Amino acid sequence: MEKKPRRGCRRDFLLAACPLVPLLAACETDKVKSNGAAEIFDIGTEPALASAGGSVKKTFGANNNGKPVLITRISANVFSVLTTVCTHMGCEVGLPAADQPIICPCHGSNYNAADGSVVKGPAPASLKKFASSYDSKKNTLKNLVI
Repeated sequence: MEKKPRRGCRRDFLLAACPLVPLLAACETDKVKSNGAAEIFDIGTEPALASAGGSVKKTFGANNNGKPVLITRISANVFSVLTTVCTHMGCEVGLPAADQPIICPCHGSNYNAADGSVVKGPAPASLKKFASSYDSKKNTLKNLVI
């Protein structure tokens, strides 16, 4: 017996119309992969990143579709680099205050500044996280955008 989509249920309709949809969703991860172009960012150029809890938004050309990334200093040698695009409606999230969540001004979603996880909805998923590495001798982050 063929399963018919329920009236008004977009997900069931898409699954019936395109059986590859679940495969595409399975490819998603919480880390955004690099396109191979290394970006190097000098932490010393941003006074807000001098101590733990500081955050800045930076745009790196067309990377991240031209949208800024949120760079937060978690501790002396640990940084978090997240997209600023809210997973609820695509609004740009704000800068977090020290030891506070990242807040989307559109509908109030809250995200953890360290890993981008949802603290309070309506956001359905974590902010995308970018891989990065910190060089304490040069005070730089590298490989931080796609």
